[in-house]
Amino acid sequence: MNRLYAPASARHLIWILLTALYLPFAWMILSSLNFSADGAGLFHWYGRVFSNERWMSAMGRSFAIAVGTSVLATALGLGMVISSRGRFQKVLELFSVLALILPELVFALSLLTWFVVLKFELSLWTVLIAHVTFSLSFSYFLILSRFRQIDHQIFEAAEDLGAGSLSLFTRVQLPLLWPSLATSGLLCFLLSFDDFLISFFVNGAGSDTLPLALYSSMKIGLSPELHALATVMSIVSSVVMYLVLKLSDLAKMGR
Repeated sequence: MNRLYAPASARHLIWILLTALYLPFAWMILSSLNFSADGAGLFHWYGRVFSNERWMSAMGRSFAIAVGTSVLATALGLGMVISSRGRFQKVLELFSVLALILPELVFALSLLTWFVVLKFELSLWTVLIAHVTFSLSFSYFLILSRFRQIDHQIFEAAEDLGAGSLSLFTRVQLPLLWPSLATSGLLCFLLSFDDFLISFFVNGAGSDTLPLALYSSMKIGLSPELHALATVMSIVSSVVMYLVLKLSDLAKMGR
């Protein structure tokens, strides 16, 4: 079998780009550790993060909004997939694609305009609504992709055997769709937990999420404590992304 090899210059360029990408991340992790001989311990700054009421409150808000976004966006995405048929499905796909390709800045500004028109007070509820709206298209296409891979004769066979609409949904469709549902939930959690731009536009006063709290503190200056907080956020995001990839592999094996 003939194999293609990239020129040495291309490989060197890849290593340069990877170094430029991950060297600052490695430096951030090293900066979050306490190497001084003051007896405070290697993970002193992480202890400061977890004992800081402001950081923990912001992290709690981010987790709550991310979990709510995960559940609501996945449930709505599932409902859209199950209920859409024919021309309505084509229209739904079109608007979902538009939501994906729309610049996030424009998306955030349009949501803020809508909240102002409806006279919604900006708060964590508006952040939740905005995150669900933003994540819904991702959830819809993830679940739709899995739904289209299923042999729909299974559904017809279940109906012929006497399964009603509820039994068909709970005992046939949900078990077949669960890998995509879990993937959707984790991805929507990640999109919400890490989001800064949309949250910045639609967040109310005194209810900062973790990315917003981190941003406001960075304007004062970087510190080992901020590096520790950023590392914690990166670890959470990496673990969730790893689970998304594993579930995606599991869904492919179950085709």
